[in-house]
Amino acid sequence: YGALYIAKRFIQTLFSNLAKVTNLAFFKFLNRNKFPVLFGLLLPYVLIETFIPIVFYDFPLLINAGNIIVRIWLVFLIINIIISLVRSACDLLALRPAFRDKPMTSYIQVLQIVLYLLGMVMAFSIITGKSPVVFFTAMGAASAIMLLIFQDSIKGFVASIQVTTNDMVR
Repeated sequence: YGALYIAKRFIQTLFSNLAKVTNLAFFKFLNRNKFPVLFGLLLPYVLIETFIPIVFYDFPLLINAGNIIVRIWLVFLIINIIISLVRSACDLLALRPAFRDKPMTSYIQVLQIVLYLLGMVMAFSIITGKSPVVFFTAMGAASAIMLLIFQDSIKGFVASIQVTTNDMVR
């Protein structure tokens, strides 16, 4: 807890000072989107990863389980750091007149869904000890079968999106 507090305070102070000195809006957006807090969680990760084998020296099952849990935590921590960076970049783009009327939040939400799905695949890979390629191969075969079964429904859905997007009906 102490390492988290120190890292968080140091990084927040660093980003606050960078925002004041450089007068760049990006650092303000990083602070608003909790980037320093998320980035500060990397130090406790390193400490936990280092001390798990030392603390649980006589319990190899707990070492393995602890390492799995900590690696899964790292995957989702990195995903949240990336999302924080993307949100900050989106907030910066929203200041420009060309991007004010664009639905940037919906793009971010799609990116979040994709990143969390990739994170779940990585977590599954860490838990099972198998490569993510195995999971994607199985999903590829399953999706090919689903595409054949629901081919007409998918085509109708895509056509309705195209009609709505291009504003073809008036």
